[in-house]
Amino acid sequence: LRLEAVDLPRHDAAVTVATEGVAALVTTVRRALAEGGVARPDAVAGPLLRASLEAALGSGETPAGTSPSGPVSGWDADRVRAQQAASGDDPALAEVLAALERAAARHAVAARIEAPPAAHAVLRALGLED
Repeated sequence: LRLEAVDLPRHDAAVTVATEGVAALVTTVRRALAEGGVARPDAVAGPLLRASLEAALGSGETPAGTSPSGPVSGWDADRVRAQQAASGDDPALAEVLAALERAAARHAVAARIEAPPAAHAVLRALGLED
């Protein structure tokens, strides 16, 4: 893949997110599944990650940066808080979860003219709003 890039540091950052970010995400998902009691985490992680990537690349139906099944797209603050609590004993999972949910929330808000009322509780839970 050869790209013409005017802003090489930004291009490099995008490549790093696509490579190192995805590798970190895969490792985090596998570990969280295993620690959550899934007997064969790779058997679940592979299809889950492939389907998620395909949905994210091809979907124009959900807000940019969100998943149709994720708590950010549904503005479900209770689910966000439950996930935060469940990941609290695993610093790597908590860090990745927080970073990805914050990014998804920022993208979702940016894709809308106005954030729905339920969004504010999610944004507060993610530390993006007072």
